[in-house]
Amino acid sequence: MKKIIVAGGGLAGLSAAVFLSRENYPVTLLESSRKLGGRAYSAPVRFIPAAGNSEIPELEIDNGQHILMGCYDYTLSFIRIIGSYQKLFIQKRLSVEYTDERGASHTLRERALIYPLGLLQGILSYSYLSAAQKLRLLFFLSKLPFIDPRKYDGKSVTDLLSKYRQTGKIYSGMWEPVTIGAMNSQPEKADAGLFIRMLKQIFLRDGFSSRIIVPAVPFRELYTADSESYIQKNGGEVIKGEGIKELLFNENRLTVIRTDKRDISDFDTLVLAVSPFSLSKIKGMEKVFPDGLPEFEYSSITGIHLALKEKGRREGFTGFVNSPLHWVFYKENHISCIISDSDSLINTEPEEIYKLALKELIERGLFKPSDFMGYKVIKEKRATFIPDSSNLSKRPVLKTPFTNLILAGDYTDTALPATIEGAVKSGVNAAEFIAGRPLI
Repeated sequence: MKKIIVAGGGLAGLSAAVFLSRENYPVTLLESSRKLGGRAYSAPVRFIPAAGNSEIPELEIDNGQHILMGCYDYTLSFIRIIGSYQKLFIQKRLSVEYTDERGASHTLRERALIYPLGLLQGILSYSYLSAAQKLRLLFFLSKLPFIDPRKYDGKSVTDLLSKYRQTGKIYSGMWEPVTIGAMNSQPEKADAGLFIRMLKQIFLRDGFSSRIIVPAVPFRELYTADSESYIQKNGGEVIKGEGIKELLFNENRLTVIRTDKRDISDFDTLVLAVSPFSLSKIKGMEKVFPDGLPEFEYSSITGIHLALKEKGRREGFTGFVNSPLHWVFYKENHISCIISDSDSLINTEPEEIYKLALKELIERGLFKPSDFMGYKVIKEKRATFIPDSSNLSKRPVLKTPFTNLILAGDYTDTALPATIEGAVKSGVNAAEFIAGRPLI
């Protein structure tokens, strides 16, 4: 059986290693840092005390907080294999609570009817939209099965939504959470063809596909610990704190993997599941990309984590409309506020970002200042590449000029945005290429 090296312990690398382990391939996973998970990780952090509060004990937070959806076939298969499926909170039906600038609550809730009648009834009952706006939304959804995404490749989401009059409150209360949340980009930049393909997956398959799923445990328990255990139980090895420095080739094959600790030559295939930024630091990559490494434009995500004085909700989330905040996720001892596409905040001081989040939470009646002990702001500057036509055209396929070197990562050509699902799919694609058959 082939010996496989997987470089990169993010979700692309973990999923590749897990699926290959299931097929009985001997796998060694190398991760340059001391933690697994890539941009979606759990870590203990020290919070900055809010006014009037003393030092706060360390609390574990999740960086890269996100929702999953029922249409995430690859991610859910991955989670099932490692035995973490029971650690998910899965909605029985689509239900999303939003809060508007007046502090009013509006819930888009699918009704207990046969799909898609339940979704239809849910939209008709959605209090954020007027009757006329609901009809325009339903008209667009009725056209969605017949819209060819290829005709919108290279056009923006703004072009698409404007054509079908999905603007104003329809956009802010329905499509902005999807565009900003799933694509981490403004609609004038995001590619409409990719957006349509994503909507078809969510709304045109079945009732389960549109359900929202959130982790009921920290990422460490959901993704990384069980992945590591699964790989090891199946005869594989997970090595942290060892990164690739150079790749050496002979004709059309990779022959030596040089890490910061050793040279590895006893292997058959390398799955290189690291970011383009990390690829640029590896010697020999000019042979893999003779025309130069793809240079993507990136969009950031900012997380504002606020420590609670008293225990709060253990799970759930709220969407924000007409707000700099996009989502708030509830934990037992803290909340996590997420601002997607947050490049405008890159140079803003953490205290100012905290005050911005606090203002929104108070004005919408969700919390009082006295509810919080302190805060921690984390900026992920290169969270995802901007899914515009220029960047999409730069995405490489998994195959390289070398027969035993394969690429994985959410930046590769998965036909998905740079989401959790895109990362996991890229890892599965790599595993399927090695196995020579579908694995899902």
